[in-house]
Amino acid sequence: MIKRFLGAVLLLVPLGVAMALRDEKSWPYWLGILAPDLSLVIGYSHNLENGVIRKKAVPIYNTVHSPLLPLVMILASLGNSNIAMGVSLGWLSHIGLDWIFGFGKRNNEGALL
Repeated sequence: MIKRFLGAVLLLVPLGVAMALRDEKSWPYWLGILAPDLSLVIGYSHNLENGVIRKKAVPIYNTVHSPLLPLVMILASLGNSNIAMGVSLGWLSHIGLDWIFGFGKRNNEGALL
C-alpha cells in the first residue's frame, strides 16, 4: 500500500513539475516515460516464463527502474538543460506508474520481487 502511494507521488509530482515548466518541446518528458522499458527488450525471451526476464538483463532493468538516477539527473540539469530535465521527470513518472501497478525491481532470476 505504501509503495503504491509513493508510486502515485512519483507519477504526479514530476508530471506537475513538467506541466509547470512546459514549453513547445514536451517530447523529452514522453521519451523519459517510455525509455526505461527498453531494458525489457534486452531481457525478453520467448523461452522464459511470462513476466520473467533474462538474468543478464536484471542489473540493467533494476538500475533504470530505481529513482536514484533520475533524481541525480534532475539536480544536475537544474538551470542547464530542459531536455535532461524533461527526460528525468518522465523517467520518475514511469517508475511511479510501475509502482502503482505493482511492478518494481526483479530478483536475480529475473522475476518480480
